[in-house]
Amino acid sequence: MSNKFKHQLTYTKFPQSLYHGDKIKFVNQSLHKFGTGQKILDIGCGAVPYQSPGNDVFSMDADAAIVQDLQKLGRQQVFLGDANKRIPFEDETFDTVLLLDVIEHFYEPEKATSEVKRVLKRNGHVLIFTPNFSSSLYMMVEKFYFPLVCHYHTEKYSEHVFNNKPDDLRSYLKRHFDVEELKVCSYGMAVFAVCRKE
Repeated sequence: MSNKFKHQLTYTKFPQSLYHGDKIKFVNQSLHKFGTGQKILDIGCGAVPYQSPGNDVFSMDADAAIVQDLQKLGRQQVFLGDANKRIPFEDETFDTVLLLDVIEHFYEPEKATSEVKRVLKRNGHVLIFTPNFSSSLYMMVEKFYFPLVCHYHTEKYSEHVFNNKPDDLRSYLKRHFDVEELKVCSYGMAVFAVCRKE
């Protein structure tokens, strides 16, 4: 089991829960509004693929070791793929796409966003949770905490390369989607957005 996999399993524990708690809450609230029977793609699922009872959830990650670890644990709907290149699904497959701590890793943001739109059905939703790069608290975490505990942050798929502040993120998303909601959360450290493909 990789160090990255082991670390991500701690996300629900303190202090990581200060950041990740709102992610779980807001995604659950949004999926509840959408209803059951949704076909969902969790892009960049990491070691903790999203689970949503009553929905059909597929997961994808760019890290082959993590995908293998998950498959060994019996998670069969986990696929190897990089949104910056190509998402391995057909056009208009999913009702909802999750980008949970993922969009900041888009080293080819226009290509990756185009791929998300391609696999999303018309009027489907994208739920986005990403660091708030205008938050002094988050930037302290990025500068001091990550180097201590996230030794994998030197790899291309793990680096934070698409670092938008809330207003910039809103402007970017509005070029591609109808932005239904965008708010700062997690003690100011994160941004949550709900977008719809028109």
